[in-house]
Amino acid sequence: MAQYFHSVVLDPFSRKNLRTLVRKWDDPNIGEEKLLERVISELRAINVPQTPINSSLLIDIVTSDPTYTPINRPNLIERFIETLLQKRSLQQAQRRKFDFTNQVHFLGVVAEHMCRENAYFFSMDSLSEFTARYLHDFGLAFNSRELIDGLLNSRVLSYKENDDRVVFRFRAFLEYFVAKRMSEDHDF
Repeated sequence: MAQYFHSVVLDPFSRKNLRTLVRKWDDPNIGEEKLLERVISELRAINVPQTPINSSLLIDIVTSDPTYTPINRPNLIERFIETLLQKRSLQQAQRRKFDFTNQVHFLGVVAEHMCRENAYFFSMDSLSEFTARYLHDFGLAFNSRELIDGLLNSRVLSYKENDDRVVFRFRAFLEYFVAKRMSEDHDF
């Protein structure tokens, strides 16, 4: 039986599209043209396509840390996640906080579960139950709903209310946390 396939071509973001994206950032500390040139040159230097996600990640990072220079795409994603989870904030230093390291471990366990179940989403109730079990198993006295809300507010996870699905905001985030979990747990 014959199979028919369609070719899909993904073109990089044009300079005009990228300029529109840079304008939306509206960062008064970095000039529009300077930021545009920086994003184009940095992505080109690491041989990463100028897609909306790559461009957005880099813009977000360099507007908060002008000294940042990406090494490769995984480094870009890792730094963006660090930014979203506020790794470098003073609040992360508090012992009573579910800190960056805890969040990365938890998200790795979430990603592992999704892969093992071949279901890349949770309902809000099932994620709440999963989180409560995780916290209980590790003897952590945190509120599961507050933890989930924090991850949703950080934009690492996304909630699709119309179909009650909690997912990783980008597939790249899921892949990152799967890789982190695989490096921690050799049985995965």
